[in-house]
Amino acid sequence: AMHNYLLRFVFILLILSCVTTSVESQTAGKERYTEDAIQLQDLYIKANQKKLLGKYDEAAEILGKLIEKDPLNASAYHDLARVHLALKEYDDAIKAGKKAIQYAPGNIWYILTLSEIYGYNEDPSNQAATLQKAISIESDEGLYSRLADSWLTAKQPQKALEVYKAAIEKF
Repeated sequence: AMHNYLLRFVFILLILSCVTTSVESQTAGKERYTEDAIQLQDLYIKANQKKLLGKYDEAAEILGKLIEKDPLNASAYHDLARVHLALKEYDDAIKAGKKAIQYAPGNIWYILTLSEIYGYNEDPSNQAATLQKAISIESDEGLYSRLADSWLTAKQPQKALEVYKAAIEKF
């Protein structure tokens, strides 16, 4: 009887050992958040809170700190572009928008934001060029219409007609 008891005890220890090792190996491969990553996320959240509250100067300051710590963060540049746009600081908005696209070249939302900034900055030629880039990523009827409008605003009706013709052929 003592022998069976000892075998059961060893068997239970062996099972517990295997379960513990399995759990440790499953968690060992998963990335854990570093303190730096948590701080960056905290800055991003704080900046967006300020932006939502209309405190754009404070949001720009926080996004600047975030970009200092994470200079390749396309999302931070995009948000900074939107903040500068809200402040009507078009040159700064364009710089930040271009950086966002530089680090995330296929992100259509970043491209459309830059196009919007060019529109507010009364720069229809650059707006049209940016919309053309957006169309090359995502062919959308509404984008063709916006592109044609940009060319009309730029007083280039021939280019607007070409866009309309292309849209008619495509759709």
